[in-house]
Amino acid sequence: MMVANGILGIFEGVVAVAKQHVYVSTPNYAFRFSLYSWGWVHIIVSALVLIVGFGVIAGQAWARAVGILIVAVSLLANFMFLPYYPFWSLIVLAIDVFVLWALCTYHPQPRR
Repeated sequence: MMVANGILGIFEGVVAVAKQHVYVSTPNYAFRFSLYSWGWVHIIVSALVLIVGFGVIAGQAWARAVGILIVAVSLLANFMFLPYYPFWSLIVLAIDVFVLWALCTYHPQPRR
């Protein structure tokens, strides 16, 4: 889920950087940044989610701990992006919550 979320987030960021007219412009939003800035935020955060996702797939213990932090940052960034693209942001928020739950409750089985 982290790898897919990272890839789709990178696409979301590239669209925000290249084709800003795709997203809705909200004039009176408390966390108002240019879509160009939001695009780069999504590209960087999603690239980190993608890289750490590969670490989780490889079974690295550090990746699970870092994944919790990075996915929490992704969750916060997508929450603040809600006014620009609410439907997609809600989907990513749901995926991030599921990934956080999975990373926090995973208990590796002892080897026999």
